[in-house]
Amino acid sequence: MSAFKNRLPYAAPRSNKSQPLKTPPEITALAKTLRETRLPSSGVRIGEIFLKPKQVTIAPLNFNRARFELLRGWHDYQVEIGGRTVDLSLQLYLNVNHHYRLFGFCRCGSAEGMMFSLNFTTAKDINGIIGLSQKIQFREGRDGDPERARQIRGAKKRIMAEILVRSGFDVTDNDEVNLGTYSATQKAFLDTTPEAFLSQFLAVALLKGHLQGNKGYQFACLPRYDDSFAWKWDSTAEVMGALGPNKRGRRGARAIPLGLRFRVLERDGGKCVLCGQGPAMGATLHIDHVTPFSLGGLTTLSNLQTLCDSCNLGKGNRSKRSFVQE
Repeated sequence: MSAFKNRLPYAAPRSNKSQPLKTPPEITALAKTLRETRLPSSGVRIGEIFLKPKQVTIAPLNFNRARFELLRGWHDYQVEIGGRTVDLSLQLYLNVNHHYRLFGFCRCGSAEGMMFSLNFTTAKDINGIIGLSQKIQFREGRDGDPERARQIRGAKKRIMAEILVRSGFDVTDNDEVNLGTYSATQKAFLDTTPEAFLSQFLAVALLKGHLQGNKGYQFACLPRYDDSFAWKWDSTAEVMGALGPNKRGRRGARAIPLGLRFRVLERDGGKCVLCGQGPAMGATLHIDHVTPFSLGGLTTLSNLQTLCDSCNLGKGNRSKRSFVQE
């Protein structure tokens, strides 16, 4: 049994009558939406890599057969990577810290474990807006050499952030990946579609599993971790200097507070202010600084706008004025 399973990551909180507490309605609604959603026909994309996971019934993996797992096995898949079959399972449940999290687990050969997760509990604001975002973190350990372990974790984090930014993902300077915004009151995604959210979540999870290096699979066309590679890339200035402009455009644990993000989306009608596309047309929306943060732009309602992923990637770190003129 793995160390993860020994920690029993599920423990239902109890009321005063020793009865399990009910799942919050926003989590129930979100889980129902995800159960009823299927991956888009385009599959999963990481840069130039296109994967088409097949929805199948896989052997038990972590808690995909447990009664408290809210996705109930509907998002179990298999995908071929480098000639190897990888089992994937997306699972949503209450963990021991009493947080509802969406987990991505994988199994390849004898290796299995968690790749990536999103916390739906701590990311909720008082107005019921849930930020579908998570900071990139690795838990690399080196017995007897904590400084080297720290450097390797940092190198992996910077590499993953760079790949995601170059692939069109919304990543802040604080290495937080934003996959969208969910309204508990409207019971709907505000700036993306359920299909796009699932596809992007799987992409982030698979990329992280690749860089973790212990999940049994790795992509042949992406940088792979080994000691020499980590040391070669262990230079913040060099790596950051090569990043796309979006990566340097925002700072902060959550660069744009959820309430402000919602107000921008509401003001702009849930559509890109430049091309008019929205989630209904398959676009993923980003909240962009009109005058970039790196150029002194403030995180205020008047300096924020809604852009689709394509327009935001094209604008990059330039001002609105220079972008519109091109």
